[in-house]
Amino acid sequence: MVKSAAGHFCLDNRSLNRFFLAASLIFIIFAANHIYSTWKQYVTRERNYAYILAESTGALISSAQISSLLGSKGIDPHNEDYLFLKNSLSKIEETVPQVSSAYIFALKEGKPAYLVGSSDRERYSNKDDYYTPEIADAVMPFFNGKTASPENSTFSHGDITSVYAPIKNGKDGEVSAVIGLDYYTETLRAGAINGLFSSIMTVTALFILMFAGYIIILKNFSIRDIGEKLEESEILLDNVFQRIPVGIAAGNRFGNFSVVNPTFEKIIGWPKEQLKDLDWRKITHPDDLPLNIEKYEKFKKGETDEYSLEKRILKADGSYAWIDLAVASLVESAGENRLHMWIIQDINDRKRAKEALEESERSKSVLLANIPGMAYRCLYSRDWTMLFVSDGCFELTGYRPEDLVRNKTLPFNCLIKDEYREMLWLEWERVLAGHKTFKSEYAITTASGENKWVLETGQGVYGSDGTVEAIEGIIIDITNLKEKEEEIRYINEHDHLTGLYNRQYFEKKLSEMKMEENLPLSVLVADINGLHLINEAFGQHEGDLIIIKSARTIRNCCRDKDILARVGGDEFGIIMPLTDNAEAHELLDSIKSACVSFNGNNGPKSPEINISMGYATISDELELAEEALKTANEYMRNRKLFSQQSSYSDIINSIMTTVYEKSQETERHAERLAELSTRVGRMLNLMEKDLGELQLLGMLHDIGKIGIDDKILNKPGKLTEEEWAIMKRHPEIGYRIARASHKLARIADYILTHHERWDGAGYPKGLKGEDIPLLSRILAVADAYDAMTEDRVYRKAMSKEQAVKEIRRNAGTQFDPLIANIFIETILEEVK
Repeated sequence: MVKSAAGHFCLDNRSLNRFFLAASLIFIIFAANHIYSTWKQYVTRERNYAYILAESTGALISSAQISSLLGSKGIDPHNEDYLFLKNSLSKIEETVPQVSSAYIFALKEGKPAYLVGSSDRERYSNKDDYYTPEIADAVMPFFNGKTASPENSTFSHGDITSVYAPIKNGKDGEVSAVIGLDYYTETLRAGAINGLFSSIMTVTALFILMFAGYIIILKNFSIRDIGEKLEESEILLDNVFQRIPVGIAAGNRFGNFSVVNPTFEKIIGWPKEQLKDLDWRKITHPDDLPLNIEKYEKFKKGETDEYSLEKRILKADGSYAWIDLAVASLVESAGENRLHMWIIQDINDRKRAKEALEESERSKSVLLANIPGMAYRCLYSRDWTMLFVSDGCFELTGYRPEDLVRNKTLPFNCLIKDEYREMLWLEWERVLAGHKTFKSEYAITTASGENKWVLETGQGVYGSDGTVEAIEGIIIDITNLKEKEEEIRYINEHDHLTGLYNRQYFEKKLSEMKMEENLPLSVLVADINGLHLINEAFGQHEGDLIIIKSARTIRNCCRDKDILARVGGDEFGIIMPLTDNAEAHELLDSIKSACVSFNGNNGPKSPEINISMGYATISDELELAEEALKTANEYMRNRKLFSQQSSYSDIINSIMTTVYEKSQETERHAERLAELSTRVGRMLNLMEKDLGELQLLGMLHDIGKIGIDDKILNKPGKLTEEEWAIMKRHPEIGYRIARASHKLARIADYILTHHERWDGAGYPKGLKGEDIPLLSRILAVADAYDAMTEDRVYRKAMSKEQAVKEIRRNAGTQFDPLIANIFIETILEEVK
């Protein structure tokens, strides 16, 4: 240092250099300390993030799943718990790019054992090498009760850094396993390196500024040296500014930047030119804007020289990204136009990973709150003492969750219907002994007294010694499903008309019951006689009533142990366990007597029930059920042959009685027609067979009128066109009834054509002349004569002479002229 002429002291080059070196040394010491502190801060933060991720992941893993894997002799790659854990760990690896692998260790025979990992190429893929010094040092402290913390849970292995966290039982907090996350050391420390580099760049920038000041001072000593060093400093500063991995911009307001480095443009997602026209408020996410404005207002008022926050910004492509923003004032002046510096870092990946974990936790909570039923954790005891019950408990049982926890109001076992309690206990014993999954349906009684069907699925939670610590599962309401199942089962097994079992159920039960404990097993078959004839004469409705009444009559005769089914349209079957031939015959006689009693009390207008039956008995398990059915059916058919004739006669008599009661026709009218027709037939020298059919035709020609409305049959005035069209249907109805009876089938065609006319103007087919059957032509004349000589509701009877005159007048048009002449001669002979 030298003294100037003015008396001031000046620094020479040597003193200046010494001062600069001393100042540089002090700066370097403080800079090194600052850089080291920054490094430790960022490393600690990244380590904490890594530990929190491991700890959060471990909290999602159930100790029951760990116990399930430990309980098996070897790892089953198809085990549901193994696949679930493997999938969960794989999602961590996919979601967090810094994680290279995730895996779980647990104690097995006192050593840390590999259980499951995120991929097929895990670091510990050698399943036999469970115990290594590296794993023991890292994992064993957790099992020995050491308190977990980020500091003692992170271990570096060169390129890989492992972070471990304990997986604890929810009940007592005991460590059941340890989850490990392997990070790429380089990516794990990337944030710290970025922060360190930012700090280094800041220190470097300050050092450069100091150095630039030194150069400026030296300009009085060496302009050339100062110029060269200044140029070098500018180049260095520019290179650092352009390449630093932190976004830096400076200006008097956002967008009006004097300098912007490329990293700033890349992170913020907008080119420098477009930023001039952007308001930072418009590109800030609405949820982050209030906090940003609050900090900015304090900064603008000079209450603070800097502020920072994490926020989302809108990029040019329309997406939002997370950034860490720091704003500082470079000039000590108030107002918005002072010179500012903006420093930003990209934290989008880190925030997304955190949000993913938070969303997973939220989803878990929402799932438990909205699960369609009741999730639970309970003790393995006869009372099923609940430790945890989800909110769905109230909707399912009518009790609040707190009512069931620790049996406060009542134990859950009291809700289970008595008949299912022991069954459930035994089933849980079996499932837990085999470390399997429980699944069962049973009935409960709710707080309101309502019975509900539920489906329970669950599994045991086992301790390290294999004992059952608790049971976890879910119970859902399947009442509607069970009701639908029962409804479908009823429809599938029952006949819709009678309510009896159907043929499918009958055949299944017959096959199932052919066992030693049911022998002797008898089967009885029954068939309603003449049902087709009843349907044709009285209508399908009356036929259905006969089936229903027959079913009711047979059912009243059956015993409780018998199974009665409708196996066909008019057929029934009865399965009779522990019933021999004699007892089966007693049931047959009982049904016959019941039918006789029913018919005795039945009205004259309704058809009688006439049933043919047969039975057979199975005495040995080796006998075929089909053969027994065949024997019973043969027996029934033989009996049907004997009873069919009388049953058809009874039905026909019932039909004709109904016809006589509902119309103007009488049984005497039918008898007269039979007599008149037979007399004409003899005049024509017909064979006895034809005379018999002619007599039967006279008696039954109007049998079809049973299907015509009484109001039309007995209408006193002229029929309308519609009524006449209905009336003309009775020959066709009579034809179908006759065809349904073997006894009447031979006169069916005559009944159909007995209203045809000789001139073709008749009905229903419009036949003409000799195309009309002879017996129908004979009956037509006799029927017209008898009708004219009898009183009707719409006219008085004619005399026989007048009727003969009318027949003669219509001979050749309405009547066969030959038959009309023969009939007239016969009647005139009778008149004389």
